[in-house]
Amino acid sequence: MIKWICGRVALGNHARGKLDKATLWYKRALRGAKKPNPNVVQAFGVLKMRQGDFQEAIELFDKALKDRPPKPLRMRIRTNRAIAYYRTGDIDRAIIALEDIHATQKNMLVFQTLGYLYIIREHYDKAKTLNEEAMDYEQNDALILDNVGLMHYKMGNLFDARRYFELAFARNQEKRHILFHLAQLEYDEGNHDAAWDYLIRAEAFKATAMNDLTPEMIAELRTKIEKARMG
Repeated sequence: MIKWICGRVALGNHARGKLDKATLWYKRALRGAKKPNPNVVQAFGVLKMRQGDFQEAIELFDKALKDRPPKPLRMRIRTNRAIAYYRTGDIDRAIIALEDIHATQKNMLVFQTLGYLYIIREHYDKAKTLNEEAMDYEQNDALILDNVGLMHYKMGNLFDARRYFELAFARNQEKRHILFHLAQLEYDEGNHDAAWDYLIRAEAFKATAMNDLTPEMIAELRTKIEKARMG
């Protein structure tokens, strides 16, 4: 009962954004527990991901899966674990894990993440097929539209890249990487003032451990645009 109460308190603090308190209560809930609640364990894993502790998150997700939780929770844990693989730099392992999940379950997080990783690995044929499936599943999702735009951008199809980036932006104007991709595109096409405006908007949104858009990437593009604007 005490472990159950600790878990509930941890989840409550987590939901309210009190992550330091949530961490303390998660540790109390799991300390010495012979059969910890997998929902509490996976929630702690998600918190560790948001804090950038991806290896610890993987260990927590592994622990949560040991007692074979119900299928919906199990699939959520496996998806989060795959994302943690990616954020530790093990992209190929993440792709394999996500492909395995996708074979039996369709959901937006898998579409979004796997599509993005295909693009990173330059598996453009796979990305195209998956993105088409994702668009059939939900044609108005901003992150899927951004993935399609990024695929075209990486392949040099700037006209199509602009179309999809702008569609993604119309769906969600507060996603840091959508703004960044538009800034990159505008810079490449010589629209330096527009590129600057998008980059400034991207910088206004706080970086998170879950987003691989690093301060260094922002700074590099900022320098390029500043030089171009100065002539």
